[in-house]
Amino acid sequence: MEYSSAINKAYRCLNHPVERALYLLDLAGQSLHEGQLDMDPKFLLEIMEVNEKLAEADNKDTVQAIGQHNQEILDGLLREADVAFSANDIETARKVVAKIKYYNNIYEKVRQFEREHGIID
Repeated sequence: MEYSSAINKAYRCLNHPVERALYLLDLAGQSLHEGQLDMDPKFLLEIMEVNEKLAEADNKDTVQAIGQHNQEILDGLLREADVAFSANDIETARKVVAKIKYYNNIYEKVRQFEREHGIID
């Protein structure tokens, strides 16, 4: 039973790119915790603006457009993280993964809107 639980947890981690990146940072001894990394104020302003647009969105087309744009950015950041991890550039990977966490949060908000409005199951 313990092994089954551990295998399921490992599978979920490996299957989810954000969790996998966080795990790789943890393995490198560079865990990412709130407040440990100074984020660029311009980046934080962009995130705040996207969150405001999402909060004000009142139709599925707007939310889906935000979601699509967010997914494109997230995909690019995941590629950047892969390159950094492959080059064993943990400091760069750490910075990129911190950004990924913000965009993943937006992704989750888009999914929540879609669930609440019957767009997805």
